[in-house]
Parts: sequence; C-alpha cells; structure tokens
Amino acid sequence: MGMSGLHAVIVPFPAQGTINPLINLAQLLSSRGVFITFVNMEWSHKCMSKAAHNDDEPTFKFLTNPDGLPPDHGRLANLAEYVIAVEHLGPVLEQHLLSSLSDGKTPPITCIITENFMSCTHQVAKKLGVPRVIFWTLCAASSIAQCNAKLLLSRGHIPVKVEESKRADKVITCLPGNLPPLFLSDLFSFYRATDTSGVLFQWALRESQFQSKLDYVLVNTFDELEPPEMVSALSCNGCPALAVGPVFLPNLLAGKDLNGRGSLQE
Repeated sequence: MGMSGLHAVIVPFPAQGTINPLINLAQLLSSRGVFITFVNMEWSHKCMSKAAHNDDEPTFKFLTNPDGLPPDHGRLANLAEYVIAVEHLGPVLEQHLLSSLSDGKTPPITCIITENFMSCTHQVAKKLGVPRVIFWTLCAASSIAQCNAKLLLSRGHIPVKVEESKRADKVITCLPGNLPPLFLSDLFSFYRATDTSGVLFQWALRESQFQSKLDYVLVNTFDELEPPEMVSALSCNGCPALAVGPVFLPNLLAGKDLNGRGSLQE
C-alpha cells in the first residue's frame, strides 16, 4: 500500500503523446507515496513493453484492458474507429478495476486521474464513488479552446474553413481566461472539417461536454508560462484547478528518459 494511504488510478488516452505525460505524473505521485494503478490498453501496453529499458525498476502497478478491436486494426491510423471503441470502454474498465481490488494487495481506490479525452471514466468514477480528476496534457490555452468547443461552434468558429484559418479578422476572442486572440489554425485538427457530421468532429464535441463533469483539474503548465487565470478558466464548474507542469522536469534534471519508460508489471 502507498505510504500516503492514497490510491490513484491513472487512465490516459491510448496514444504515446498522452501516455508519456501521464507516466511522468504517475512517477511524481508514486515518489510521494501514492499507490498507482496505471491503466493501458493491451495494444499500447505492448508498444511500451517493447520500448522499455530492461534495467529500469517498475514503480507502480499496470492494468491492461482490451479495446475490442482486432489485432491487425490500425488503431491511430484508423482514428475514427479507434476513438469510438475507446468511448465505450467504461464497463470493461470498471470490471477490471473491481477485479484488481480483490487480490488482497491493492488498496481502495481514492481517485481516478484521466486524460481529457477519456469521458468513459465519468461513469466509472461515479459508480466507484471516487473523485474524477482531469489532467490536461496540453497547454492551458489549447485546453480552454477544447473545453469551450460548444461556444466556438455557436460563434461560427468551427468547423474551420481552411481559407479563413490564418485570417486576422477571424481570430477567436470569445474564450475565457484572458487568452490572447487565437487563429482558427490554432484549434485541433478535428475541427477542420467540411461540416459538423464527421466522426472525429462529433467525438471532440461530445468529449468537451464531459470536460466540465469532474472534481479537480490539473494542467501540464506553470505560472511563468501561462498565468493563473488561464488555469482557473478550465474549472468550468468551480472545482479546484492547479498547474502542475512540466511533469517531465524531474526526469529531465536527472538525465533520465523523458517518456518515463521502464520495465512494466501486470
């Protein structure tokens, strides 16, 4: 059991760019005595295992889930199908977490920390009766834009028309947090669509609605880069919001792998 008596379940979106910062966060929490269960999809876990250094020691428990897709599926190469599969992982995740608690060694779960594109964790946290923490792996400015996708849609900023993406008279000034004006090209590529019916466009919109249904916000930024009012703007429901980045910094200062990769254990 973690020295602090706390047990954080960490659930990234299964892509390397989001797994890496959450691995770094898991290491930071683990070093402070928090018991960590890191949830990977089987596919991404195998990729991590291949890249792991044999001389690294595991520092927390890994739990792997199937994503329901065939082994030869392209995953990130077929992103539209992949995100739909991830959206429906909640019941499997809940079942695996409950099963992992029955081993007599795993302490009770005290919170779920999840990347912002994992709305499937919302119902899991509710059923387990634990807080849900969103960790924005992006900078605060980009995160605010995503969190306010419905507002951008209502103002006609999305879907983004390619010919308007760099126009100074089309910059975005309606977002909270005292953001400087954003070009349309600064938004996620999901929103560069010809209409609003595309799978990725609709998925990003759905996810934005769950990004205010949480109990705590962590952002991978720091005050000297982005002021506190930008971090606070990500607290859509008044919950605490905290800048905790850059989470790779301890590994950087120690001359270690910034991806936080190490030997994995089931």
